[in-house]
Amino acid sequence: VFVLNIVPTIVPINVCIDAPCVTLSGTPPGGIWSGIGVSGNQFCPSTAGIGSTTVTYTYSLGGCTFTATTTSVVNPLPTISPIQHN
Repeated sequence: VFVLNIVPTIVPINVCIDAPCVTLSGTPPGGIWSGIGVSGNQFCPSTAGIGSTTVTYTYSLGGCTFTATTTSVVNPLPTISPIQHN
Protein backbone atom coordinates (compact mmCIF):
# COMPACT_ATOMS: atom_id res chain seq x y z
CA VAL A 1 0.00 0.00 0.00
CA PHE A 2 1.34 3.37 -1.05
CA VAL A 3 0.07 6.23 1.13
CA LEU A 4 0.16 9.71 -0.32
CA ASN A 5 0.79 12.39 2.25
CA ILE A 6 1.03 15.63 0.34
CA VAL A 7 0.73 18.85 2.31
CA PRO A 8 0.07 21.75 -0.06
CA THR A 9 1.40 25.13 1.02
CA ILE A 10 0.35 28.58 -0.11
CA VAL A 11 1.56 32.12 0.45
CA PRO A 12 -0.85 34.42 2.39
CA ILE A 13 -2.18 37.54 0.66
CA ASN A 14 -2.35 41.01 2.25
CA VAL A 15 -2.87 43.89 -0.19
CA CYS A 16 -4.66 47.22 -0.63
CA ILE A 17 -7.86 47.47 -2.66
CA ASP A 18 -6.10 49.34 -5.48
CA ALA A 19 -3.31 46.76 -5.92
CA PRO A 20 -3.09 44.93 -9.25
CA CYS A 21 -4.00 41.26 -9.47
CA VAL A 22 -1.46 39.03 -7.69
CA THR A 23 -0.16 35.73 -9.04
CA LEU A 24 -0.88 33.04 -6.46
CA SER A 25 1.92 30.73 -5.38
CA GLY A 26 1.45 27.21 -4.07
CA THR A 27 3.29 23.92 -3.84
CA PRO A 28 3.28 21.35 -5.25
CA PRO A 29 2.66 23.08 -8.59
CA GLY A 30 -0.33 22.16 -10.73
CA GLY A 31 -3.14 22.68 -8.24
CA ILE A 32 -6.38 24.60 -8.69
CA TRP A 33 -7.18 27.89 -6.95
CA SER A 34 -10.62 28.95 -5.77
CA GLY A 35 -12.24 31.68 -3.72
CA ILE A 36 -13.73 35.14 -4.02
CA GLY A 37 -11.50 37.32 -6.18
CA VAL A 38 -9.67 34.31 -7.68
CA SER A 39 -9.48 33.88 -11.44
CA GLY A 40 -7.19 31.08 -12.65
CA ASN A 41 -4.01 31.57 -10.63
CA GLN A 42 -4.62 35.28 -9.96
CA PHE A 43 -6.12 37.02 -6.92
CA CYS A 44 -7.69 40.37 -7.81
CA PRO A 45 -8.27 42.66 -4.80
CA SER A 46 -10.79 44.89 -6.59
CA THR A 47 -12.93 41.83 -7.37
CA ALA A 48 -12.63 40.38 -3.86
CA GLY A 49 -13.48 43.68 -2.16
CA ILE A 50 -12.34 45.08 1.17
CA GLY A 51 -12.12 42.60 4.04
CA SER A 52 -11.04 39.00 4.58
CA THR A 53 -11.87 36.03 2.41
CA THR A 54 -10.67 32.44 2.16
CA VAL A 55 -8.51 31.32 -0.75
CA THR A 56 -8.18 27.57 -1.33
CA TYR A 57 -5.52 25.58 -3.20
CA THR A 58 -6.52 22.06 -4.21
CA TYR A 59 -4.01 19.52 -5.48
CA SER A 60 -4.97 16.06 -6.75
CA LEU A 61 -2.75 13.03 -7.33
CA GLY A 62 -3.56 9.36 -7.73
CA GLY A 63 -7.25 9.87 -6.95
CA CYS A 64 -6.48 11.67 -3.70
CA THR A 65 -7.23 15.34 -3.11
CA PHE A 66 -5.25 17.62 -0.81
CA THR A 67 -6.17 21.19 0.10
CA ALA A 68 -4.68 24.20 1.81
CA THR A 69 -6.43 27.45 2.68
CA THR A 70 -5.32 30.92 3.65
CA THR A 71 -7.07 34.13 4.51
CA SER A 72 -6.59 36.91 2.01
CA VAL A 73 -6.89 40.41 3.41
CA VAL A 74 -7.80 43.36 1.21
CA ASN A 75 -7.27 46.65 3.01
CA PRO A 76 -8.95 49.95 2.17
CA LEU A 77 -6.81 52.82 0.95
CA PRO A 78 -5.33 54.72 3.87
CA THR A 79 -6.80 58.14 4.60
CA ILE A 80 -4.41 60.92 5.33
CA SER A 81 -5.55 63.75 7.55
CA PRO A 82 -4.12 67.25 7.26
CA ILE A 83 -1.36 68.07 9.73
CA GLN A 84 -2.39 70.60 12.36
CA HIS A 85 0.27 73.10 13.41
CA ASN A 86 -0.18 74.87 16.75
